[in-house]
Amino acid sequence: MARVLAIGEALSVAGWRIVLAARPGTVETVARAAALPVVPIRCAAIAEEPAALMSALPGGCDLLLVDHYGWTTGEEEAVHSWAKRVAVVGDFARPHASDVVVDPTPGRAGTAYCGIVPRSCVVLAGAAWAPLERRFGAARAAALAARGQRRPEHLLVAMGMTDAANATLRTIEGIRASRFEGCVDVVLGGSAPNRASVTAALPPRARLHLDPPDMPALIARADLAIGAGGVSALERACLGLPSLLIEVANNQREAIAGLVAAGAARPLGALETISPHRIADALESCLRDAPSLTAMSHAATRVCDGLGALRVAIALAPERSRDGAPVTLRPAGREDCNRLLAWQRSPGIRTHARNPVVPTPEEHAAWLERSLADPKRILSILAVGSEAAGMLRLDRRSDEARSCHEVSILIAPEYQRQGIGAAALRLARRLVPQDDLVAEILPKNDASRALFSAAGYEQCSDTIWQRHGGIP
Repeated sequence: MARVLAIGEALSVAGWRIVLAARPGTVETVARAAALPVVPIRCAAIAEEPAALMSALPGGCDLLLVDHYGWTTGEEEAVHSWAKRVAVVGDFARPHASDVVVDPTPGRAGTAYCGIVPRSCVVLAGAAWAPLERRFGAARAAALAARGQRRPEHLLVAMGMTDAANATLRTIEGIRASRFEGCVDVVLGGSAPNRASVTAALPPRARLHLDPPDMPALIARADLAIGAGGVSALERACLGLPSLLIEVANNQREAIAGLVAAGAARPLGALETISPHRIADALESCLRDAPSLTAMSHAATRVCDGLGALRVAIALAPERSRDGAPVTLRPAGREDCNRLLAWQRSPGIRTHARNPVVPTPEEHAAWLERSLADPKRILSILAVGSEAAGMLRLDRRSDEARSCHEVSILIAPEYQRQGIGAAALRLARRLVPQDDLVAEILPKNDASRALFSAAGYEQCSDTIWQRHGGIP
């Protein structure tokens, strides 16, 4: 449920009305859901849920967002006559009959869905699309700035709020068997069935947090986590926290493999195969190797930046060009190197740049590598329909009292004068809605001055234009 709530929150910021449909009792497990209008779905079997949903909301909807392991293509097909579009959030590459698939599994490529979804289906695959709560993205800059080279003294244990398998207890036994003497924050839900046994086993300098109101703060102060491989693993990665990962459910296996392949985590294996001594050995090995711990932290920041829900909302509700074509964005990658360089070489494209000299291929490749590794830079490819049409770059300014990004746009020559630049500025606003945006525009660049002025930017000096952020 957390994933659809995060996407719903991002869509509500864009002006959508959100209604949550769930079986009775579901909402009580997630406090955030209580803020939404809830439609209870009462039926006996999963196969009956589409009919129950359509009966509860006979007027239909513009978008049905589904996060349900029990639904198959049959249930998805059944709601197409009622919902204008159907989007599915999942973490298995399995068949779907939807219009959009969101699969935030780290390392997942859209090609995994070739032949098992309709040809018209849009697949948003990989951890860059992970729909995290807004508060994790908001805490990212401060958390990463505080990490540095500090001595590892805080450990976080997060096996899921319910943790029916009691992986938390096994982990605590491993910590007690180790020589770690630092602070331990243990997280569980208030309704976790094994909280009594966990409480009894807590080591010295350990604290149990039940339904903590500020999970980002716990992650930010930790130096290493021992956790499960679900959504919480991506929340930790967003804030640069390396993890030792335990597989507590089969659907976590591929996510753990992706995080390990990215260098952001180390695997401990499936819960049933792990002894406390194995946990202790892995913990001590990790804490002894400070350079590797730092490298894992840096790798984690590159896996997930906390903007996935906003990206998904943009894909589901795109901006429009002057002729009505959908304009969206996606994260840039190494595969865009030649495309970006070709745009930079286009006649006149760098006339009003701070450095008008076209980079060499080697310089450009090095710039792209630095950009992709820089957590202060958000580099996106603009798309018109499915075609790449330009670049949007947002650079966090660290010298501002308020959170602020400098915005730069580049529109491919064949897409200029079609309203793509204006759409790009609207997308920038949606991608970092709370932050101020600034742009440096040279005095002779009349076209850009008119573009930014029309987008609500105000001139602050000869070259600086600014638009304030904030969500009502």
